[in-house]
Amino acid sequence: MLEYKNIVNSLKNAVPGFDMKELVEEEPITVFSFFSIFLIKALKENNKPVLGSSIDLINEMSINDTSEIAALLEEIAISIFDSGMYNESFKKKLSNRSLSFFNKTLDLWKRGNDIKDESLRTM
Repeated sequence: MLEYKNIVNSLKNAVPGFDMKELVEEEPITVFSFFSIFLIKALKENNKPVLGSSIDLINEMSINDTSEIAALLEEIAISIFDSGMYNESFKKKLSNRSLSFFNKTLDLWKRGNDIKDESLRTM
């Protein structure tokens, strides 16, 4: 099981295409913010190797019930939704647990931002 104290190394090992040279000293939330951008690009390009390893990591992260790892998953979920890439194709790749977590996160986020129409993702 993944642990928060090693999560950046787990990301580095799981997704070799993600360049972290400039992020070595950053907090995990910052690293995962950049990872979200990287993942969105991979979704837009349909980069299957990157998507496969990234989604495997997301699914593994969803097994961990710590609030720290949940915050990282929330960052990923909201970033992907906000980019317009949270679609059926992406959802199919997630485990049931990850999909449930992402949907709950996004429901709370949309209510908190008073978003009723998914076409109004960005504010």
